[in-house]
Amino acid sequence: MITYIIDDSVYINLTNKCSNSCYFCVRATSNHYDEYNLWLDKEPTEIEVINDLKQYLKEYDKYVFCGYGEPTEKLDILIKVAKFLKENNKNVRLNTNGQSDLINGEKSYLKLLNAVDIVSVSLNNYDAKSYNQICHSEYGDKAFQAILDFAVGCKNAGIETHFSMVKCENADVGKTQKLADSLKIQLRVRDLIV
Repeated sequence: MITYIIDDSVYINLTNKCSNSCYFCVRATSNHYDEYNLWLDKEPTEIEVINDLKQYLKEYDKYVFCGYGEPTEKLDILIKVAKFLKENNKNVRLNTNGQSDLINGEKSYLKLLNAVDIVSVSLNNYDAKSYNQICHSEYGDKAFQAILDFAVGCKNAGIETHFSMVKCENADVGKTQKLADSLKIQLRVRDLIV
């Protein structure tokens, strides 16, 4: 399933690939989120995504890149699809693990300018060690600093930027809030989905 609806937004599922293996992630136990089967048998092309989105353009104004994988694993497709949505006067959000610079080998927040309105970065804890206890990044300890750099880069470039974290075992909301405050980026804490 390339697209699915939650509340008043269209969600876009680009890939199954993710640089994290978070212990709380619903994809570890199911191919489904709610009634939607999000496991992709084949990753969609830019044209397939755009063609799928056309059915929603009259009814929906908000679009979110968020699926069973990390959207920036398909950064070029993400940018092209996001620009198509912006050309149609839509609001575009990216939900990301924040490791795009490591995944793509470049300062990718620069590509997001004029393509996305909001970036929500999953911070999930307050330092590299505690983050990796939860998220198990393939990049090890360097993932955490890359996440911070990406978020600050987005914010400084003028993209509305938020952190998020899941309330789960080993997550310290208080220390993570202090870190977010020090970077002047709002933190949204959400409940664990089971």
